[in-house]
Amino acid sequence: MIHLQFEAKLQEEIDNREHINEMLAVPNKREYKFPAYVKDEIREKQKYCCATCGKHDSQVGTLQVHHVLPTYIAYNFFPQISLEALKSIENAVGLCSDCHTNTHDAIDELFEELEDSDIDYLHETMREQFAFISQALLGMQV
Repeated sequence: MIHLQFEAKLQEEIDNREHINEMLAVPNKREYKFPAYVKDEIREKQKYCCATCGKHDSQVGTLQVHHVLPTYIAYNFFPQISLEALKSIENAVGLCSDCHTNTHDAIDELFEELEDSDIDYLHETMREQFAFISQALLGMQV
């Protein structure tokens, strides 16, 4: 009996980890790319400076435009947000390559911390972490 309970719990953990790994992948990533005019507008709006560290792109290279609400999180946790909203200037921020990498690393760390959590807790946490931007993007779709 105990052996069967252990096997069931182990299988649940394996399924949970596979589900989380699947969440980090987004089909057709190209669909989520920002249009050139959004990238240009963000860079101009920020005066070609990184939104995190403030360095000018003459020091760090061309600013990368980051999705404030990452596409893989939107795809898995906020499917009601339109593709147009995800690619809008409201969901964009210009970052230098170091800050862009650090931002993605922080999100990945959050997923790692939660990988042993149940799926309901993971969904709740993602909704809390990205509540402000997701509500703003949903408001665009009226």
